[in-house]
Formats: sequence, C-alpha cells, structure tokens
Amino acid sequence: MKSLILNIILVFILIPAGAQPLLDPIAVYSGPDLNLANDLIIPGIFGHDETGYYAHTLDYRDGVEFLDTEFRSVRREYLDLMNGLRNRTLLALFYFHDSIYMFTSEERLTRMLLYVETIDKKTMLQNGDERLLMDVHNMAGWITDFGFSLSRQENKLLVYSRLDALSKHIQDIHFEMYGEGLTLEWEADKRIVYPQRPPRAEIIKVNEKGDVFIITLQDEQKLSSLWNITKNRYRLFALTEQGKYNNSYMLDFPELYIRGIHLEPGAGHDLSIVGFYSPTHYRAMVDGAFYVELNNETGEFLNERFFEFEPWFLAEAMAPDPKKPPKEMYWFKIRHMIRRNNGDFLVLAENEIEQNYDTYMNIVAMNFSPGGTLNWKRVIPKRQGIDKQSNFNYSSFQVHAPINMDKTYLVFNDNIKNGEWPSEDKIKSFHPNGKATLKVITIGAMGEISSSIIYRKIKKRMKTPVPLRYYDMLNHEMVIPSIRYKKYTYLKIGFNE
Repeated sequence: MKSLILNIILVFILIPAGAQPLLDPIAVYSGPDLNLANDLIIPGIFGHDETGYYAHTLDYRDGVEFLDTEFRSVRREYLDLMNGLRNRTLLALFYFHDSIYMFTSEERLTRMLLYVETIDKKTMLQNGDERLLMDVHNMAGWITDFGFSLSRQENKLLVYSRLDALSKHIQDIHFEMYGEGLTLEWEADKRIVYPQRPPRAEIIKVNEKGDVFIITLQDEQKLSSLWNITKNRYRLFALTEQGKYNNSYMLDFPELYIRGIHLEPGAGHDLSIVGFYSPTHYRAMVDGAFYVELNNETGEFLNERFFEFEPWFLAEAMAPDPKKPPKEMYWFKIRHMIRRNNGDFLVLAENEIEQNYDTYMNIVAMNFSPGGTLNWKRVIPKRQGIDKQSNFNYSSFQVHAPINMDKTYLVFNDNIKNGEWPSEDKIKSFHPNGKATLKVITIGAMGEISSSIIYRKIKKRMKTPVPLRYYDMLNHEMVIPSIRYKKYTYLKIGFNE
C-alpha cells in the first residue's frame, strides 16, 4: 500500500520525459528507472541529437551507451582498447559536429601516442578508422600527457600534449585546434622554462574563433611572501588568431595575494580576467575582487580595477554571528565566469570548507561589464553537508547559462524545510540522507533573483539528484541524474522563461 501511495505521489511530482513538450517556465521530467553497474558509476552523457543521448559507461570496462529521447537504454557496447598485445587508455569521448570521437593513448618505451577513432551512432561500434594525431617523445624519463578542451558552443576542439621535465625545469606544450570533421585548423608549440615547480592548477578557455587562453598558478605564496612585494603569481598563455599571436604573461599585484582567479574570452580576441584578492597572508582570506583585460595583439593588460567588499556584503556572504561581524570573507572558490548575451560577465563563487557539515555554503554572484565596471553583486544563501562514505557528491551547485539568454540558472539540492527562500537566521543544512528539494535560482541581467522548487524528495527512500554530474544540452535544457542505491533516473529540466 505504501508503495502504491508513493508511486501516485511521484506521478504528480514528475512527468515522464518525452511525454509532452516542456511548456512550463521551469519544468522537470523523469525517465524510467535504470540500474547501475557493479562499479556504481553513473554513465556520463557526453552528447545528444534528435534521436537521443550518448553516454560513457564504466562497468570494469569502458563502454558507450545510447539512450532514446525518453532516457530508455537502447544499446550498450564495450570499447575495444587493445592494439595487438598493447592496451590503450581511453582519454575522452566527444560528440563533435554530429560525430562521436574516441581519443586513446598508447605508451611506448620512449614516447606517447595519441589516436582518434569514430564510433557509429547506430550500432555504437567502433568504425575502425583510427588515425594517429600525436607522436610525442618523452624527455629524461618524464612522460607526456594529453588534454582536451571544447569551446562553449562546441564548435572548436583543442587537443594538446604537455611534457613536464621536472629535472630540467622545462615544460613543452603542443597545441592543435580542430574544427568540423576534426579538421586541423592550426597548431603551435610553447616551451616554458621555470625556476622551481611547473605551472599547475590551470583553467583553459577556448572561444568559437579558436583562440586559446590558459591561466595557471606559477608561484604559490610561502613564508617569504610576507617580505616580498610579489606575493604570488599566475602565468597566462594566449594563442589568438590561429596561433599568430602566441604569448605568455605573468599576472601579479604588488603587496596583494591573488585568492582565486577565472577568465572568459570576450566578443573578439580579447580576454577578461576576474579574481579575489587580499593583503592578508592567511590563504583563505578575501577582501575584494579585481578585474583586468588582456589584448594579446598588443601584449597589454588593460582596465585594471579593484573592488573592496563593503562590511554589509561581507556579513551577508559569511552569515556570521551578529556579535562578531567579519572583516573578510574566507574559503570562497570561484567556480564559473560566463559571458552573457548582453556582453557582461557573470562570476559565481562558492564558500567551501573541508568538513562534513556545512561543507558547501553561500554562493556569491558578481556582474562585470567589459572595461571593468562592477554592476552588482548578490549573495545566494545555501547550506550543504556531504556524506564522505558516499560514491557521489550531492552538494555544491550547477549552472545553466545558454549563450543567447540573459538569465542564468543555478541548480542545487536544499533542505526541504528551507522552502523557496530561507531566512538567514533559520536556514537548514541539506544532507543527502534527509528530505530535500531540487531548487533552481534564476538570476536576471540586472541582478534580480527568484527561486523555484522543481523536485521534492518527501521520503528518504526517494532518489536524490546529483547536480555535479549534469549534461548541458546547449539550448534551454539540461539533464541531471538522480540516484538511490543501484537505481538511477535522468531528470531533464527545461527553462522556458
């Protein structure tokens, strides 16, 4: 009887995917129950077309799966990663210009090989048309690794090799940019000589023109930073106009620590950079935000701006004890920097603390115009814990921001007691094992914010969404898996505002 009642409730909460068009301003539809494989890894959707979705599976062996438009499993095939007696490693699967590409690597005695092969969309079998993309010799015993990055609209694909020869203090990078049909459009090389450790903690952005921007931490702060004018430094690589301008830069601010950084290409070949700063040596502290632009053709940084956060904003962001107003923010990490339809940049940061309770907390949203004007900033209250014994992270948040829309949507799990918008003094923390809601926060172009609940987990035995495992359909829809034990479902969310 209880099972019957629960099923009736679910009918009203979720409508099966594909049953009708997404007509509500924000609507969510659910596919049928699917079973996890023995390794308990949710298949990751990497592409879709008008017939359905393509996912990467891992059941002790790599495979691919086709799901129809209602998320029913139609076909699953294992990938053949053997080359004679040699075993290759699957690096990536991309749905690129209506084709599925599989990238694999093979290690030889003195070099690393990168191969690409297509997969038939109907049979989900490999076509046997593999070709060698890169053959990179190792250096002094150090082995090359490969990386990939898609442009936001998935029109360009960057493929690169990187060799860190630590003993020689050298980093060699080879870039290749591909367009439709996986046609090579340009390639370039970069050698970096560094005095201590190689660059790390990188962010890579590729625009639709095929420009490449990479920012990475070069010199981390240390005790001697207390007496140095330069506290820490980031290295920026910029390859624009098909590799014509291939430059590297150092970014630092005298007497200031950079506490998090992100970047986003503009409408042309320029780049905007936003981050947090603080004069305080303690690594977690944040006093304000900065903005700077790069013109790679002239090799100049332009429009450098600093914005110190007001006491009211610090108090709202940290939600402290009223008797102890904070003087700084701490443990905020910049998650996203997104160019909107009107040309402005939306920056989203999250308060993350390494603990079991209140692990992921408030979100800070800031809007910058090209040139460095800070138009507005907002705080979105949130409290989320994690279960360190779980295979999945149900907390944090995900973003849906189609390039042709002014609105931005944040999706995250919340405690069911918080309703659509909690009061700051009564906010309850989400935990994966408790009752919950899947919430959508809508941010308008002028900073207006609204909240909607699109899924209610009213029984603990119902499935819990996993926003971090999302798939962005690059239109007005996104897909998020929802799971309980070995049963999972795909939720398709439609944004029609």
